[in-house]
Order: sequence, then structure tokens, then C-alpha cells
Amino acid sequence: VPVDSNGGWSGRVEVTGNATGTPPWVLAASIADTTAGRYRVCRYTPVTECQPAVGSFIWGLPGATATCTVPEPQTTPTTPSRLMRNDDFPSSHANVQGALLNQNFLIRKAADGCPGDGPAPQVNTNTWHHQPAS
Repeated sequence: VPVDSNGGWSGRVEVTGNATGTPPWVLAASIADTTAGRYRVCRYTPVTECQPAVGSFIWGLPGATATCTVPEPQTTPTTPSRLMRNDDFPSSHANVQGALLNQNFLIRKAADGCPGDGPAPQVNTNTWHHQPAS
């Protein structure tokens, strides 16, 4: 990844093809598109229900499922707000200064959507729409 004069980089990772190339897979036109033969790209992230920018406020502990919506009613103890970080796997990264681990994608049929956690997961398996982003 090209770095700037400060040794960092900013940008967005996008999936652009498949392993075999025949036939090329077709990306869904929107999050709502469920057309047969089209696909979507989901990213594993603990932040769901939004496309926050790095540095935006989100609600939830690091590593746990977080959201951009303030819980209502608020939990006891209160759900903390914190800033979105690059290692939370946002849709776009800003001023990355080191390696980002576990930045993984899941490609699914458009009709299947992007899955969230099932009952009592051992690891956070939430995914969120990456491509198309809207």
C-alpha cells in the first residue's frame, strides 16, 4: 500500500474480481439488490448499522458489537461511546500507521445479505455491507 510522507496511508479496500475470472461475478447494484447471479461483499467488523468514518463516535466496547445509534433506553451501566478506529474495519481507513490484522471479507450471493452473529458466538462474526456500500 503506498504511504504518504508521514509513513501512513488512507483509502478504501475494494474487491475487484474472482479467482477464475470466468464468468466474472457481478456486484449487486445496491444494498437492496437481491438479483439472482449478483453478489455482495461483506466485511467482518464489530461496528454494524452504519458506515462511520474513522474518528466518528460509535457506541460499544472495543472488540464487542458497536453501533452508531445511541442505545435507547441506555443500558446500566451505560454503553460507552468511543471513537471508530482503523482496526474496527471501517469502510474506509484514515491515516493508517501500522499493520491492520483480521481485515477480512465475505463474498455472498446478493439475496443472502450480510450475516450478523448467531446465538452466543465464541468470536465476533458480525459483517456489514462493504460493496455495494449503499
